[in-house]
Parts: sequence; structure tokens; C-alpha cells
Amino acid sequence: MSPQASWPEHVDMDAELAHAIADGYERWTVLGDRAVMDMFSSDFYDNVSGRSGLEIFEVVESCLDASFTDRRVEHHATMSEGDRVVVWFTAYGRHIGNAFPRMADCQSSGADIALPQVRVFRVDGELVVEHWAMTEVADRRAPGVTSRKSTLCAGEVAFRRCVRRSAPKTHTLQVPSAW
Repeated sequence: MSPQASWPEHVDMDAELAHAIADGYERWTVLGDRAVMDMFSSDFYDNVSGRSGLEIFEVVESCLDASFTDRRVEHHATMSEGDRVVVWFTAYGRHIGNAFPRMADCQSSGADIALPQVRVFRVDGELVVEHWAMTEVADRRAPGVTSRKSTLCAGEVAFRRCVRRSAPKTHTLQVPSAW
């Protein structure tokens, strides 16, 4: 960039909008509350699946329902800068099935699973137009599980080992050139 060139003006998003996106997405994750879809563009792009359109929410919701029951969320933080909203939360649920492709070869454990995650949403105007996600698949126990000998803990350890084995060995992160 030449010394005469200037950066575009940086405008932060309205904090109320950022929190509404976070709250709505978390409600959808736990309850399947589709009200948040009103905040998403019809040509929304999901970088996790590589798919465009809101139909991906139906696919993921079906997988969530078939894989986890007793779902709940612990919200950690919502941050925004420019046209991005970052949501950090931990989703919890009892592992009852394996509808997600990464879980296809995993035995249902019945364990209470904790899935810490960070979601990034890009907003254009008032609508979410793009999404990235990072979900931790590590050896973690859900709150309240205190004994390493617990069947819940053993089930979660088995679940996480299986998911790690099933996960691709490499992952390409698609980062927009504007970043």
C-alpha cells in the first residue's frame, strides 16, 4: 500500500445485533428455534459444509436431534469487529446416536458430552451471509462428572477417541481474501 493510500473506514457492528445473532444461534443449537433464520441471508454460505443456502440448518438440526438429547449451552462470550461476530460457547448433550459424518463409526456412548466451539458469522447489512466454525474434539468431561471411573466419563473418552480417528487428517481453512 502506498503512503498516500488509506484504509477503508472501520465501522463496528451494532452490539445489539451481534448479541441477537449469538443468542438466536445458541437457541437454535439447543431448542431448534428457527427464529434466528430471519437473521440469515437466503444465499448464506456455510464454510464448514461448503454449501450455500439455509437448507444446511435442516441437515445439521436433523443430525443434532439424532445424535444428542438433553442439549444445553453455556455461553462464554460474544465479540464483534467490523462485519464479523464471534460467538464462543460450549454445547452439552447426551450422546445417543451418530448422524454426523465424523461420528458414523462411533458407538453411541450415552455420555454427557461437552463440545466447546467458536462460531464466526460475517454480516452484510443486517443479515448473516457467511459462517465458519471450530469445535474442540478433545478429552473433556461435562460439568458434574468428577470421577475418571465414571461411566459417563468413560463414554465420553470413547466418543472423542472415535471422532478423532474418524476426522480427516488435514483440513483446509477457506479464508476470504478480504481478511
